[in-house]
Amino acid sequence: MLDLILLVVGLLQQPAVMEPPVKAGLGAAFHAGRRAALVEELRKQTPEGSVLVRGLPETRGYTKFQQDKTFWYLSGVESPNAALLVDVKSGASTLYLPKRSSGKEQWDGEQWDASDDWVRTITGIATVKETGQLDADLKASVALAKAIWISKEPWIDVAGCFDRARPHDHAQARDPLDGRPSREDALA
Repeated sequence: MLDLILLVVGLLQQPAVMEPPVKAGLGAAFHAGRRAALVEELRKQTPEGSVLVRGLPETRGYTKFQQDKTFWYLSGVESPNAALLVDVKSGASTLYLPKRSSGKEQWDGEQWDASDDWVRTITGIATVKETGQLDADLKASVALAKAIWISKEPWIDVAGCFDRARPHDHAQARDPLDGRPSREDALA
């Protein structure tokens, strides 16, 4: 019996094994095309500035993570705590991912992080930085161009829809015991 218990404990301590994805979303070319189309539209308004699109944070429970639709459409990244900054003048994109956590990867399997070389390959985004650098990069971008575009629409995960998200955000803001602004309003 002791041998069986030791075997089970040994198996439970084995790290979760998950291979990196082969491609991001619908492929690097598709998502690069979406970013290029966005930049083209914004250049009609002004030749400078940046676009900030944030992915969603991790789930609060043990539920499968689903990325924000807009973030996914522009990046193909299906990992939490990510952000994308696109320079309108140059068209260059910077992807921000969390720093590596070997403890998290041991339990949850491969996590997209800024130190993974394969992220650049499958997303087609050459510049990948740790999420902690985003604030400094935003300040530098504002100092240069004075314009940062953000979405004021409520975040929607891949399985969600606007007709449920917007009323939820408004109800949360009006709730006298809650009153928190949406993620979008808090950023603005």
